[in-house]
Amino acid sequence: MRLRHYLTQPHLAVVAIFALLGPAFGLLTALLINAPNLPTDLDGNLLFITLALAYGFGVMPALLAGLLYTTAWNIRSYFPRLTATQFGVLLDAVAGLIAFAAVAGLASSKGILEDIVFYSLPLSAGAACGGLVAREREQRNSRIEDQLRNGS
Repeated sequence: MRLRHYLTQPHLAVVAIFALLGPAFGLLTALLINAPNLPTDLDGNLLFITLALAYGFGVMPALLAGLLYTTAWNIRSYFPRLTATQFGVLLDAVAGLIAFAAVAGLASSKGILEDIVFYSLPLSAGAACGGLVAREREQRNSRIEDQLRNGS
């Protein structure tokens, strides 16, 4: 496997989508999980600080998940019954968990986190990003196939 093969513009665009959307989806999941414990008078400053922290801590796992996603897409042929969107959700949910566990294990002095709730954040963020990117990839491939059929 050569790394240069994965440094093309579509692959880098996928990684950029993961880096931009992954931490936001993780923050949304965290807010939904902690909704009963949140204060009722949230102001803009608290949300901005929370969003900055989400991107500060979430961009590295999101980048790693995007790289895992682009390099592991070729195993789709082993799952012929799944659509591209279903495979994208499954693949990046797993890639998000792997990336989060790797970064959390390296960043924490205790190793891998034991609380299962923490793993719902990369699972949901990865599934959302993987589904969006896979659907776009499927649409792009169908447009390319239509252009080849029409001879344009």
